[in-house]
Amino acid sequence: MGLLQRIKQSEANKTRKKAMKMVKRVQLFVKGVFAAVKILPIMTAAVVVTTTLGTVISFITDISASDGTAKKTYEALEVQDLSELVEIKEDGNDGYYIDFKEDATEKLKSLTKTINKDVGSHNVPKDEEFLKEMIKAELITKFPNLGGTVPEDSEGFQGAVDLRRISPDKEIEELTQASNGETANIEQEETNDPNEDIGAYEDIVKGWKTGQELVVTKKAYAYEQQESTLNPGQGTGNWKNVYDSKENKVEIDKDTKVTYTGKYETNTNQSTKLTSTYVQVKIDEERTYFLKAQYLSTESKKDNESEARSITRTVEKTAKVTSRAKEEKETLGSSSKTYKIALRAVAGDGIETEELNEKELAEKVLNKLKKSLEDKYSNVEVSEADTRKEIREIDPDFAIVINFNIDTDKSKSGVDAIYRDGDEPSHQLGDILSANVAKSMGLTDLYAGSDLERIKSDLTAIDHFVTTEYPTALVRGGYFSSDNDVKIIKDNGVNKYAEGLLNGIEEYVKSDKSGYEAKKEQEKTAKDSIKSKVVKMKYVTPDKFKEYVESNSQEALKVYTLNDQFQIQTATWSSENGDIKISENTAIDFRTALQKYIMPYEYLLFFYTDSDYEDFSLELAKTAQEAEIVIALQDNVETKKTVVTTNEKKTITPKKYNSEYGYGWKETNTETTTTETCSTKVEYTYINTWCVKLYKESSYSSKILNMGDKDEIDGIDLKGTATYTKQTSETTAATKDEGEIQVADGLQTTPNGNDTIKYVKVKYKTQEKTETDIDTYNHNYDTGETKIEGKENVFVDLYQEKKMKNRIRPKWLFKILEKNEKTSNMVDLTKYLIYKATSIDYGVVEYDFNIFNLDTFSDATATGDLATFKEYLHQWEGHEGISADGTKYRVGDDGAGHPTVGYGVDIYNSGYLDRFLAAGYDVSMGAYIDKDFVDTIEDEEIQSKLQGIEKETAGLNLTIYQKYALLSRAYNCGTAGALKSRNGKTFVQAYNAYWNQERDDEYKVTPNEGMYSHSLFTTYMNKPDTSGGKTLNGLVKRRRSEWILFKTGYYDNIDKWCSESEGGSIVEKAIEVHNYLRSNGYHYAQTGGAVPRTSSKAIDCSSYVTWVLVEANVSGFTSGMAQWTSAKFATNPLGWQEVSANDAQPGDIVVYSGHVEIIAKNDPSSTQFRVYNCGSNNSINADGGNSGLPESSNSGRNKSTAVKILRVPQ
Repeated sequence: MGLLQRIKQSEANKTRKKAMKMVKRVQLFVKGVFAAVKILPIMTAAVVVTTTLGTVISFITDISASDGTAKKTYEALEVQDLSELVEIKEDGNDGYYIDFKEDATEKLKSLTKTINKDVGSHNVPKDEEFLKEMIKAELITKFPNLGGTVPEDSEGFQGAVDLRRISPDKEIEELTQASNGETANIEQEETNDPNEDIGAYEDIVKGWKTGQELVVTKKAYAYEQQESTLNPGQGTGNWKNVYDSKENKVEIDKDTKVTYTGKYETNTNQSTKLTSTYVQVKIDEERTYFLKAQYLSTESKKDNESEARSITRTVEKTAKVTSRAKEEKETLGSSSKTYKIALRAVAGDGIETEELNEKELAEKVLNKLKKSLEDKYSNVEVSEADTRKEIREIDPDFAIVINFNIDTDKSKSGVDAIYRDGDEPSHQLGDILSANVAKSMGLTDLYAGSDLERIKSDLTAIDHFVTTEYPTALVRGGYFSSDNDVKIIKDNGVNKYAEGLLNGIEEYVKSDKSGYEAKKEQEKTAKDSIKSKVVKMKYVTPDKFKEYVESNSQEALKVYTLNDQFQIQTATWSSENGDIKISENTAIDFRTALQKYIMPYEYLLFFYTDSDYEDFSLELAKTAQEAEIVIALQDNVETKKTVVTTNEKKTITPKKYNSEYGYGWKETNTETTTTETCSTKVEYTYINTWCVKLYKESSYSSKILNMGDKDEIDGIDLKGTATYTKQTSETTAATKDEGEIQVADGLQTTPNGNDTIKYVKVKYKTQEKTETDIDTYNHNYDTGETKIEGKENVFVDLYQEKKMKNRIRPKWLFKILEKNEKTSNMVDLTKYLIYKATSIDYGVVEYDFNIFNLDTFSDATATGDLATFKEYLHQWEGHEGISADGTKYRVGDDGAGHPTVGYGVDIYNSGYLDRFLAAGYDVSMGAYIDKDFVDTIEDEEIQSKLQGIEKETAGLNLTIYQKYALLSRAYNCGTAGALKSRNGKTFVQAYNAYWNQERDDEYKVTPNEGMYSHSLFTTYMNKPDTSGGKTLNGLVKRRRSEWILFKTGYYDNIDKWCSESEGGSIVEKAIEVHNYLRSNGYHYAQTGGAVPRTSSKAIDCSSYVTWVLVEANVSGFTSGMAQWTSAKFATNPLGWQEVSANDAQPGDIVVYSGHVEIIAKNDPSSTQFRVYNCGSNNSINADGGNSGLPESSNSGRNKSTAVKILRVPQ
């Protein structure tokens, strides 16, 4: 035993001996009183005093001793965590399991001898096997199931955490929609035991009808159910008597006639197992009470069945403008081109007023335009058509449909045009025509919009470029419902309309029409289940895992390993044209995520030390060891086949040479690319422990999957969406080459009489266009909603079976649980469980098991300052409008024809279309969708793209603001677009080639123009900045802004700096938490326990500092964790940098003997730090005064007395 340990034990022994001496002195004093006075009453009182004082001192020393036992366990075992007692062993068949180390048994024997001789500690059981069972109960959730066989002669075990990989049942790059269209294997809510006693009177009450008259058979008390504080308006199951104003129990006399309201409740006393049925009756007009059913005389659960549905939808999606080479078009009047123009007049709504008739006016405009074109141009063929079919037969260069508008809102005025959604060539035509007609008529130009935006459905009056290969636009020349527009229409409006169309046609013919892409989704089918294979993941050593990954072996997808931080490491894949690449996924910090489900060894130990009874703790430990936890790795897979066909046409002028030297459209090249990407979503889908069961609808539990001993099963239908999309797009023709060539033009006779070939110069133009066909197969899993069930009966039954009511001192137990940092967050749960077992109220008669809820798990490590980043992102994205009540976003056009809602959520191309449709939302232009729904999708999209960024840049050690700069790029042009190869290098390659973090990072340096000369910007991050082949100023500005964020951490469009750390700076969080504590009346008390601390108003120095680090997302600090003590900070277990007092800066943690605080300011002229501190009531209530440092106070301790000053990595 070391000197320090002997000193501590000696001090504990002295404390206990002093306490017992005090009891003996009091006893001697009382005996003296007896001998001197001989008066019975005084003697009786003295005995009471003696007994009470002895009990109190014994109570205090027992608490101290029990807490000391738990702490000294670790000292005696020479470990900081019980997992250090075990190791991973091989089973001899390439499998692994967990077993106690060879010296663990000897350490446990030494533990019992040491502690049981220590009067400052409570005895621990001498049975090492019992100790091991309690230890295993804690360790079971700290280890995964390693997949090996535990030898029969060992004390080994497997962890409770099963890893299951869920993947579409298909080969990599296989083009198939893996779905049978049926969803099965759903976790069902557990039903009550059919043998459960529901009360002898319930069947009788069920036969009564609402409003039926009943009679009170004997005097009965009135009851009410205690209202839930967790769920106001609901009961707790705890029934109490009703009292009148004089504090007398309310009684209802015998033979009183009452009326049944139709409501009754049953309640089972867990101690007696007797069930009472409480019936609600109306006594009179003013009084309605619950009476017990036995004093009165004359909801079945349905199994939820999962139904599968197959949804086949055909929808048209939006288009994007692609970059193509520009083509110079011939102008009107050129003899080399004859333009075929189709005109159609329609009256879509049959608009007719007393003064105006839409059909007649539209025909007048058509006739006027036709005459003007034919009169002005010799090379124009104008044809009229009454139907789309007739226009197709004409096969024009472009088509114009003439129309007017009307609306119930009489304030609407102006000219617009409509094109089919996704048809960018027609979009261009519509914009030009709308602008010219509006100018000619003197009306507002409302621009061109897609049919989905303007009429919220397909416009059957016009065709799509993909179908016809010519653009078509419908123009609406003013509103019949607008007095202003009607006046203009009546005042020579027909001629002005026609003149505007004429001007528009000329401008359109002259315009650059190359590079516009028309995209149309020809087919889409979605099925709401995925035919899947499930792999039971198996542990391998880190070296073996690395070997699999580096060799691109698909075996890596069936195994996992544990890294140095004991996080689970798995693999994923991507492929292109059969070239499969295996890479590492983000590691899973499962221990942190599962912390609240761990059964602490101390919890079991305290029940034993309170009762000196092994059986209860042993059985509870074995129950805890039966936990089952499933972590699902769901592979959301996109497989895409892209076929790009290039066609070419050569035109010769004059035309007479065209047939011999030119050629029409012919296929010159076809490229086929097949790619597959996998985005692995990690979720905790099933957690079944000793006190709570949490599960997703798709839990993938052993019972549901029925895997047995199989390592893999396939062909199983699981919840999710399997989507097939066929998309076709075609670009307008672009000039590839043009010039002059010599061609043969018959024979000619030379002066000497010889016949020779005659050559002439002709003009040629070679044009090129591409057709792209994309078949996309998406498989996205959906685990459904989370459900939570309390399992209090497990504890209650065991507690009653072992007769613990007579063995336990509950108040002592609660006190010792509060005092220990690993069990302090279990006090309310324990009070509730014991209440359920005994019906004795210890202040908690209901318990909200939702405290065990896990939000959707995300492996994204960069979460800090996310709110500020979203503020920055929103400045770029904007939105299309918000409803008047502020609860909904308007669906609009993102400028490239894509229906977009909220801040940049592309409804069709984001992959969330099915979510919108399943929720019943109208996704057409102009519709409104709930903000909460859209914001949730935005957050998911941000997290998904953030995970993609972190996955692709793993190993670069990017700062949080650098990740956010890339995230902005990814949100704008997709993760692949943000990081793909440019100038021969991907982002990772460009970063490694041009960037030196120590040299180039300029965090919080004021931006300047010189920063844009950096090679990483000029060769990579300044692109993309074009759309439709044209450089857009908005994209140029955004790329420059993202570069400044990447280099300096500055959000230039909101004038804010990104926090250097991932969770916001420690100083910011120190101020935020301290303000919360001060504003909410917290007081100083050393209670220990978990943080954040919201269940009580007690706080101390170390719990405050721990809370701040949790809020700052410091690695190793998570919500719900036990607070670090000042002693633990002093040991610096995470190896943070230690600095001197002279070098200390704001945010550093300063540790003193028995105290810890956060530095707010280090003034070299002062002997004390300015700090953020909760080490006393004065420091908790400090608001910073006039220091200029809100929430701070003077330390009160000299800098020279600091034990350590720690700099937390940021």
